[in-house]
Amino acid sequence: MARLVGIDVRATHVRVALLQAQYRGVKLIGFRQAPLNSPQELEETLRLVGLPLVQQGEHVATCVGGDQLFIRDIELPPAASKQLADVVPFEIEAQVPLDFDELCYDYRLIGAKAGREGMRVLSVATRISVVRQQIDLVQRALGVEPERVGAGPLPLANLAQMVPELRGPGLVAVLDVGLGSSDLLVLSDGMPVFARTLSVGAEAGGYAMVAALRQSQAAWLQRGSEPFLRLFLAGAGPTIDGAAPVLSEALGIAVTPLPEIAFEGVQPGALTGFEKALGLALSLTGQPRDLNLRRGPLAYQHSYAFLKTKAPIVAALVAIILVSFIFSVWAKGKSLDAENESLRQTLASLSEQTLGERVESAEELTELLDRAGSSQEKDPQPELDAFDVMVEVSKSIPDDIIHDIDEFDVQNDKVKLLAIVSATDEAERIAGVLGEHRCFKEVKISKITQVVNSNRQKYTLTFDVNCSADKKAAAKAPPRGARQP
Repeated sequence: MARLVGIDVRATHVRVALLQAQYRGVKLIGFRQAPLNSPQELEETLRLVGLPLVQQGEHVATCVGGDQLFIRDIELPPAASKQLADVVPFEIEAQVPLDFDELCYDYRLIGAKAGREGMRVLSVATRISVVRQQIDLVQRALGVEPERVGAGPLPLANLAQMVPELRGPGLVAVLDVGLGSSDLLVLSDGMPVFARTLSVGAEAGGYAMVAALRQSQAAWLQRGSEPFLRLFLAGAGPTIDGAAPVLSEALGIAVTPLPEIAFEGVQPGALTGFEKALGLALSLTGQPRDLNLRRGPLAYQHSYAFLKTKAPIVAALVAIILVSFIFSVWAKGKSLDAENESLRQTLASLSEQTLGERVESAEELTELLDRAGSSQEKDPQPELDAFDVMVEVSKSIPDDIIHDIDEFDVQNDKVKLLAIVSATDEAERIAGVLGEHRCFKEVKISKITQVVNSNRQKYTLTFDVNCSADKKAAAKAPPRGARQP
C-alpha cells in the first residue's frame, strides 16, 4: 500500500503529514510540525520534521506559497473547448507580466459564467525557478524528490475527499488562517473555482481580516458568480475565540470551523493547522482536485504525464521490438521446417533398410512396428501349467503360516488366488515371497477382509506367470560340458 507524504512549508511553520492509502480510504500514519525561526534554518527545520516520517520510495507532494503565484480566471469561447492545450498558454502569456519561457503553469476547466455563453478556466502560473527551488529544497533536506508541487490555496480542495461538507452541491469557501498570510478557496460541487492568498493572518486582528475577505468577496462577485453563503475556518481560525461569529456578522454568511477529518487514534483538535499538509498528501491518491506545477521541463519523470511526452519514442521502440519478434519467429519456423524435412528423409531411409518399407512419419513407423510384432506367433506351450503354479505357490509359503486356499484360478498367464491366513501381515509376507519367484510377476494383494465369525483374514492375490527371461538366458547359455572361451 502506498505511503503519501504532504509537506507544507510556510514562513512561520513546517508541517508534514504521512498517510497510507488503503483499499477503502486512507489511514493517518503520523504528523509532525516545527516553528521556523528564520529562513536560513528552513532546510534544517524541514529535515528535523520530515526525516522521521519520510522514507525512500514514498510519494511526496509539496507546495508553492500563494504570494509567489499568478492565479487567473480565463474566459474562453465554446469553440476553444477542443484546443485548450493550445489556447490557454496564449491567454496566460497575455495576463502574466513575465516572459512565458520563464513560466510553468497548470489549468482546469471550471464551467461557464452565469448567464453567459463560453467557458471559464482556472489557471495558475509561477516562475520555473520558484518551483525548481522548492523541489531542490525537499530533495536536499529529505533525499526524495516530490512528485507534485501544489499551488497556494488549491491543495485544500483535496480535503473534499474526506469532508462531505466540502463536496456537497453549491458554493462553499475555506479560509486557512495562518501567521502573516491566509488562504481563501472557493469550491463549487467540491471542485476549486476561485483562490486567493490574503496578506493578513491571525495576528492582524479582526478588522484587517474582515476587510481582506470583503475584497475577496467583491472580486468573486465581479466575475459574475453567485455568492458563497458558507465559510469554513481552518488553520488557526478555529482557535481564535469569537472569530466565527464576528466574521459571520461582518460578511453576512454562515461561518463555522472546518469539520475535523476523523482518523483512528487521533485526538480531537490534534490536526489543527495540518489541513494543507493533509490536502497535499491526498493529492497523491490518483484523484487530485487541485493543480500541479510540476509541468513542462519540471515534469516528474516517473509520472504518467511525463510518459505521454515520450509516447512517440516508446511507440517506435515497441514497433521495432514487434518487428524483430515477428522476424525471429519466422526465421525459427523456417529452421524447424528444414530440420523436420531432414529428419523425415533420414527416417524414411532407415525404415526402408531395416523393415523393408519406406515411411516418413512417427505414426506410420509405430504402426509398422506393431504389425511386425503381432506377426510373431506366440509359443502355445506354457512355461508353467496350473498344477505347476500351485506347486510353486505351495513351496513358497513359509512353514510357520497356516494358509488355506479357497479358490485358485488360472486364465492364460493370469493367476487369481483367494486364501485365508491368521493375520494381515502374513498375507503381505506371502506376497513378498511370491514376488521373488523367477516366474511370478506383478504380485499384488487387491483385497483383505475378515472372515465372518472368525479372527482370520481372507485376502485376494493376483500375479502374472512369465518365464521368458529364463528361456532367453537358457538359449544364450552354452551346452553342458562345452568349453568356455
